[in-house]
Amino acid sequence: MSAIWRVGSAVGTLVVAMSMVGCSNGDKQLPNGNLGLTGTVHSVQGSDGSQCWTLTSASGKTYELEPAQAPQDLLVDGKQATITAHPRSGGSFCKMGQIIDVLRDTAAAKT
Repeated sequence: MSAIWRVGSAVGTLVVAMSMVGCSNGDKQLPNGNLGLTGTVHSVQGSDGSQCWTLTSASGKTYELEPAQAPQDLLVDGKQATITAHPRSGGSFCKMGQIIDVLRDTAAAKT
């Protein structure tokens, strides 16, 4: 009976480990302080009526994109994107989430 329990326990542990690997949340903290993000770009209206741009990562976290800094081909409402970004401190007019500077748009680099 104990051998069956050990096999069942090992299988259960393997299933849990595989599900954790398969459910990557799309947010990766890179060693140099940058972020590896996968998500969807959104055009949103700010509280003052201005246009704001965000990336909602696969984990559900919202990051604010600065249109003067981000590649223009990234700023498409509904676009799926994988980017490398650097978190930026400081104020924001939109106040939609953590401000990031886009360092690399992986999809754009492949085309």
